[in-house]
Amino acid sequence: MVVSTPVRWLARRPPPVTPIDAFDPAHFTPALKTRLLILQPTPFCNIDCDYCYLPDRRSTARMSLATMRRAAERLLDDKLLAEQLTVVWHAGEPLTLPVGYFEAAIGVLDEVLGGRCRLSHSIQTNATLIDADWCVLIKRHDIRIGVSVDGPVDLHDAHRRTRTGRGTHARVLLSLDADRIDLSRKGVKRTDKDFPVIWAKNYGKGRVLYNGLGHVQGVWERPEFQKMWLEMVQWSLGLVPGEAAPRGK
Repeated sequence: MVVSTPVRWLARRPPPVTPIDAFDPAHFTPALKTRLLILQPTPFCNIDCDYCYLPDRRSTARMSLATMRRAAERLLDDKLLAEQLTVVWHAGEPLTLPVGYFEAAIGVLDEVLGGRCRLSHSIQTNATLIDADWCVLIKRHDIRIGVSVDGPVDLHDAHRRTRTGRGTHARVLLSLDADRIDLSRKGVKRTDKDFPVIWAKNYGKGRVLYNGLGHVQGVWERPEFQKMWLEMVQWSLGLVPGEAAPRGK
């Protein structure tokens, strides 16, 4: 005799829902703090590098002052503001915008954050548009400048060209004429007019390397650069001796 036992199917219970706590930087160790804020004031760029990854480089749109203010306020609202904050103006070519735009932008950020942290500014630029008016702004606000250069003229001009196909290396070098630098200005740390794009230094028990070249494949393929970078890595790992004491200033 076969006995049949009815099977009672129960509704599947949903998994328990774990409440998600509100985001709190203090939950992290060390606590999360923002020390570097990168803002793109415009996607537009006045040159047309063949390796650039940014879309819409012909767009002349610009970030509104209201958006900048909101970004700064969010740092306060979310309790992410560190004691020191560097704002980097980057992507597109920032200097295609008027000097007055940056005067207003710096004013907005200083209004929101100036009394709450040590605020500084940096601009990453192709250096083709620097003129006397920009120098006044840079000096007034002690802005740090990073310049995009791809090494020797043949490599640089092969990739960093204007929209009409002309190289930009000469214009960059003219903008970086060290004879026009006010060596007494705050922040200028060399009086010998030697401003390296590659450097090494001892930092505590560690070793620090900085390399400002390498946008294009051709730089990495040159034997002289390969030898230099290999020796830099070996030095940083402590495999070869090397003197990193600053040269005379």
